[in-house]
Formats: sequence, C-alpha cells, structure tokens
Amino acid sequence: MQLGSKEFYDIQSQFEKDLNRAAFARIHDFSKPTREQLQNLPKGEFYNNGEVNKAFKIYLAGYALGKCKYQN
Repeated sequence: MQLGSKEFYDIQSQFEKDLNRAAFARIHDFSKPTREQLQNLPKGEFYNNGEVNKAFKIYLAGYALGKCKYQN
C-alpha cells in the first residue's frame, strides 16, 4: 500500500467510520493537513489531531499485518 493510492484512501475512510463507531472514542476532528502543510510535516503525519494520528498508525499496522498474514 502506498500513500496516495486508492487503497490508502479506502483504509483512511474506513478508519474514520470505525473510530466514529467506537464507544470509547468520540473524536470528530479528522482534519487533514493541506498539501502545503504536508511539505513541512514529518513523515507519518496524516491528521492534524495527534491522538487521531496515533490511532491511524495503529490501524495501519493492523491492516498491514492482516494483509500480510492472510494474503495468498
């Protein structure tokens, strides 16, 4: 999966839906940095909210593990 691919944006969309449905997390700030801001941010920053960003990194790790384990 590459940043900017359809697969990446599908995962990001599903993450936002799943996080909204989670009983423990009522985060509504899914704002993403603009293209200009992305140039100045460190690698791995996907959301402006740090807590959402951490949760998304964990979500991506779980997705990658599942894809690796069950693909083929």
